[in-house]
Amino acid sequence: MAETKENEPMEVDTTPFEPVSILKLTKDAQQKHGLRHGNYKRYGDYCDRRIRRLRRALKYTHTYKCVPNHKAKFVLRPITSDVINDKRFLELVVFDVEHCWARGMEFKVASENEKHARQIFHARRRLIKAVQHAENLDSAVNTSPRFDDFTKTEGKAYVASIQGAAFLEKRKWAEALEKYINSRFIYEKLVKNVKNEELKALYEQKVKELTNIIKLCEYHAGKKGLDVVPDVSQLDLNETLEDSLKNVEIEPKNEKERKKQEKAENKKKKEQQPLPQPVPAKPSFFNLALKHFTLPEEIETIANTKPAAKKPTKQGSQEEPQEASGIGGMVRNLLWGSK
Repeated sequence: MAETKENEPMEVDTTPFEPVSILKLTKDAQQKHGLRHGNYKRYGDYCDRRIRRLRRALKYTHTYKCVPNHKAKFVLRPITSDVINDKRFLELVVFDVEHCWARGMEFKVASENEKHARQIFHARRRLIKAVQHAENLDSAVNTSPRFDDFTKTEGKAYVASIQGAAFLEKRKWAEALEKYINSRFIYEKLVKNVKNEELKALYEQKVKELTNIIKLCEYHAGKKGLDVVPDVSQLDLNETLEDSLKNVEIEPKNEKERKKQEKAENKKKKEQQPLPQPVPAKPSFFNLALKHFTLPEEIETIANTKPAAKKPTKQGSQEEPQEASGIGGMVRNLLWGSK
């Protein structure tokens, strides 16, 4: 029998995943499951169901440790860079963040209607939990060799926006302003470098949303956003990253989105093409009838013969009336006779 090597290290798959747009993933889910109408409860329930489905599909569910004469103990299975062997692990962590954020916003909306202090406390606790999941997302993506620079960079922008939302709820305006400016800085870089038109529109919309929140933070913090410099050292936005972002192309999910994208690209190409200039040309005349058709000899002789000239009549003489021709003349001749 062959001896098995117990201490032999396992082979780790380092095949890079395809680029993943976290913003597009979350925006699609939000628009389809309640946030179009501001229903945070429905969106939170959807995130909860999707997390359970993903854990079952990946066979990475939480376990319960059974101890004799005691109740089963819950054992958490966190997601780290060593565990990630499928791209769906990223979706799992993202929807953990979205679930906590949606629950926090649900409690916040309820507290605005009823002015209950306990709901404000729950909202802040849920947002703090969302920040913890976001930091876990950042560490898992950055330490994993299978995610590209595009996914890592957009993940930093997403994490910064979640942290800013938590600081905003705590009324820590200066910290929220710093996080939102960092997030906007990354999205502005992505707008300039990404070629995909759909992603570019999403990033531009996100930049507008962040700009409005930044103005609110500036008003309460008492300082302008120009004074706050983005922390570029932690964002790793260097020249090599910008060069890699120029070639990022994410394929649309279905055929309808692909056709829509092709239509937009063709329209843009037509707008960029110069209009055709008129080319001067000398006029040319052709007698097509004589060039392409030859008349028979009989018709040519008839056409070339000149009509006979009329004989001049004497003055005072009357011309003989011509006989009526046709059907009318024939009937008249039968009835009254010809002269």
